[in-house]
Amino acid sequence: MGAIDPLPEWARTPAGGWRAADLDRLEDLPPHTELLDGRLYFRSPSTVFQELTRSQLDHGLRALAPQGWEVSSTSEEIRHGAARLTPDLTVTRRGGLNPSRVLLAIEVMPSTWPAEVRRATPADYAAAGVPHLWWVEREGTRAVVRCYELDSATGRYGAEAVQYDEVRTTRPFPAAIDLTLTSSPNNGH
Repeated sequence: MGAIDPLPEWARTPAGGWRAADLDRLEDLPPHTELLDGRLYFRSPSTVFQELTRSQLDHGLRALAPQGWEVSSTSEEIRHGAARLTPDLTVTRRGGLNPSRVLLAIEVMPSTWPAEVRRATPADYAAAGVPHLWWVEREGTRAVVRCYELDSATGRYGAEAVQYDEVRTTRPFPAAIDLTLTSSPNNGH
């Protein structure tokens, strides 16, 4: 009689790391699993800060998005090379999620997310050709938004614009979204 292996297949990283195609066949993979540099990352349950921030951004973007653009809060994936990304929100050209249609991806990150993911993820979005990325985190009691824009000449994001408690930008379309509600000290980490 063979031994029963209590660990699912995805609990052991294979030599050379995981590839995007591997994730399609793995069973019982937790929701919102991201693949970066051959490693799987699992999101913890959302905090009040994350939920409020996603809600504020979703509501604000839906009110401000130009005609023909769609805001989606479904966790659809952006695949590129060895990366499989699941943004919290996307703004796309009408017609669904496809890297060529994504105009803006937004990640509202937990403070517990590993430093290597924080460094690698913007580069993966740039490599996927996503023109704009908003990376939102909590620092103390404030919402911090790092806005990246793709440099078409280099295929990388240029210098980031850092904003506190709001997003005010003209790209990919004019937007001013107040995030002070998410910054209450009572909203937990």
